[in-house]
Amino acid sequence: MNKKRLLCIILSLTAAIGMMLIRDSAAWIDTKSGEPLPQTWAVQKMKFDFEGTLDSYLQYDNGNDYIVSGQNLIWDNGGKISGVYRADIPTNVRFRIVYDTPLGADQVYAGDAEEHLVAQIASGWTRNADGYYYRDFGAVTEAVDFDIVTDIHYSEDKVTRELYLPEGQAPFSGSVRVEVQAKQAENVDWTDIWTTSTP
Repeated sequence: MNKKRLLCIILSLTAAIGMMLIRDSAAWIDTKSGEPLPQTWAVQKMKFDFEGTLDSYLQYDNGNDYIVSGQNLIWDNGGKISGVYRADIPTNVRFRIVYDTPLGADQVYAGDAEEHLVAQIASGWTRNADGYYYRDFGAVTEAVDFDIVTDIHYSEDKVTRELYLPEGQAPFSGSVRVEVQAKQAENVDWTDIWTTSTP
């Protein structure tokens, strides 16, 4: 038997013994009997499904373009963005609406009267100063349905042909996006889990 093979066998045995010692030292001990208690490892899962698709707010008909302000941009799912939640531990969820106008890109929706966009946020969500709407979900054994936004449209007062489709210029081509994130513990980074955007 050569030295390399012998060294590999010794290292493998050492590693195996070390793993057993670590396992035994990490086990909970029954204080009455002194015996290790059985260990149970729980696999924690989080699953979301979302529905609702945003359509363009610039419409074209027979070569003529026009703006449909006041019309819900969510064209399917009964005109709302909704989700289905399944998780075996508590989960924090947040979302924000980001949109463009000819006056600026990537504006975070705040629900102010002077904004070009109007959104109806579903009940159960709380807006924070960072522009996100937050909601906490507990651990569940069955799927839970929830709504996020029940209407998004451009303001009939703020959206004008002169601003969005100026004569002799290309039409405004911005976007509206709903961005959803989640996390399952404090001091854990938020994870992007779903986004829908206008074409």
